[in-house]
Amino acid sequence: MACCAASALFFAACSGSSATDAGPIDAPVVVPSGWTQLPYLSSAPMRSFTSPDDVLEDGVDYGALILTDAGSMVLDLAEDEAPLAVHSFVFLARNHFYDDVRFHRVIAGFMAQSGDPNSVSGAPSTWGRGGPGYQFANETSSLRYDARGVLGMANAGRDTNGSQFFITFAPQPSLDSGYTIFGRLLEGDATLSSIAIGEPPASPTRILTIAILQR
Repeated sequence: MACCAASALFFAACSGSSATDAGPIDAPVVVPSGWTQLPYLSSAPMRSFTSPDDVLEDGVDYGALILTDAGSMVLDLAEDEAPLAVHSFVFLARNHFYDDVRFHRVIAGFMAQSGDPNSVSGAPSTWGRGGPGYQFANETSSLRYDARGVLGMANAGRDTNGSQFFITFAPQPSLDSGYTIFGRLLEGDATLSSIAIGEPPASPTRILTIAILQR
């Protein structure tokens, strides 16, 4: 599948990648108080799928602990408002999809973008073009990009969501109509501030693993 060129304003997030590696990163996970960690579904990173398996349960509040080489961040996931996005994100994270993925597009005052498996071993010229092998539709809700730390899906046009996501550095109301919101930062603001800036950064911040939490 041909990938979309990067927009002058925002994202190029296209599906399809062949990036692989030998095994998960050995990163210690300290579960935040009040949460429990869900087990991983695979013993090694899996980076290509035709669709996500059904992994969400009714009545569960989901969260994510993003462990990076700059520190950790805890996010509350919006499973009620954006079930498609949370479903995909939880499925991918529990299969070590995000292990060793970089924050490849980070714009000061705007957002930090990650989730492209091409950034594991592909050339920087391909970063921003990878995905999990499937796409899903945008979701609308009452949630808004009204604060720092809002978690959204990157896309290459409406209904082309895959694995790439971003976290805002400041309110971004212009994004409200085009990009699914599926979570919000609870802890780790200092880590968010420490993510290396650039498109791509000279030394990109790396995700060690993403642990999925429930409460």
